[in-house]
Amino acid sequence: MRVTLKTERPAQGLNAVECISAPAGEVNDDRAGYAGGCIWAIDGATDCAPEKYLPGKSDAAWLAEKFHGYLLKCAGNASVSLPDLLEDITASVRADFQAEKLRGLPARMNQPSAAALIARLGGTGVLETVAIGDCQLFVAQPRKPAKLYSAGRERLGDKAAIERVRAAMKEHNLSWSDALTKLLPSHNEGRNKMNLPGGYAVLSIDMAPRDLLIQEAIPLERGARLLLATDGFTRLYEVFGAYTEETLLEAAFKKGLAALLKELRTLEAGDAACEKAPRMKPRDDATAILAIAE
Repeated sequence: MRVTLKTERPAQGLNAVECISAPAGEVNDDRAGYAGGCIWAIDGATDCAPEKYLPGKSDAAWLAEKFHGYLLKCAGNASVSLPDLLEDITASVRADFQAEKLRGLPARMNQPSAAALIARLGGTGVLETVAIGDCQLFVAQPRKPAKLYSAGRERLGDKAAIERVRAAMKEHNLSWSDALTKLLPSHNEGRNKMNLPGGYAVLSIDMAPRDLLIQEAIPLERGARLLLATDGFTRLYEVFGAYTEETLLEAAFKKGLAALLKELRTLEAGDAACEKAPRMKPRDDATAILAIAE
């Protein structure tokens, strides 16, 4: 766990000031929330199976809603660490899965999964975070620029997957959409490594190995501003270059999340073929939450 130096004006609480979660289509596989000094964002992984295994609009939405609901109930329990809290919630979600599943899973890759980032302010003014996947947390202390925390940079913006698609385009002289279609089966098979040693961590019906979790402790000053977002929202800087790591938070507080979402949808619509700004989906669910330390 990375620990940042202490501050002289420690924050006493978190105030969530705006939250937005917008689907790319008919189903929103994202969630975000706030309870008990804790904020979180959940980014459900798009289902890759031809049939659903759970009730609801999608298996990813089912999973995101389950974790979101349990966090609303349990996030204020400061007597347990965030990894322990996550393990307890995962056990409850697994029990719900066994009770509600419509059929058995044929392979591990068919498990519902999600990226997530959970941040909780402790009594000493230290923000504890646990990150699973590519959700991102930006923190701007008073009179200082924003910094990116709690993100596995090797997974941000689907960089590795995008490079594989680009290579296939060049090797086989394919369009972006054709190359993506060609690689999609192998991309989905990669999910068989979820929450296994040597694999990658996600929210799912089993707990990720502790050593795959990214944990940090960030002392917050009163007046610090926070932006927590899924990669569908951070496309604004990662994919389209409309902002940077340092300016996205400032824009969110100045313009508001709804205005930034409108900008994002305009950029996505202007490159529907994903040729100018390569990405894994033309549109993506976009979720963000803003908070101020008090």
